[in-house]
Amino acid sequence: MSATEMLCFTRHLGLLIEHHELYLKLFKTNFKPKHQHLVHYSDEKNGPLCHIWSMRFESKHRGSKMTAVL
Repeated sequence: MSATEMLCFTRHLGLLIEHHELYLKLFKTNFKPKHQHLVHYSDEKNGPLCHIWSMRFESKHRGSKMTAVL
């Protein structure tokens, strides 16, 4: 892992810890599975989260999803 990747990972980990602490304080409940996925998405195998972003894919299929609902 390069120095830049390590810096990015460290920043991500710090934000993730802060998010989890605030979530537990606000909602007083257990984590959902998506919170567990947040922890493991940015590991060494996947790289930055921007590489696994699926929003563009989802927006291309919005029209077909809307017609399926009707």
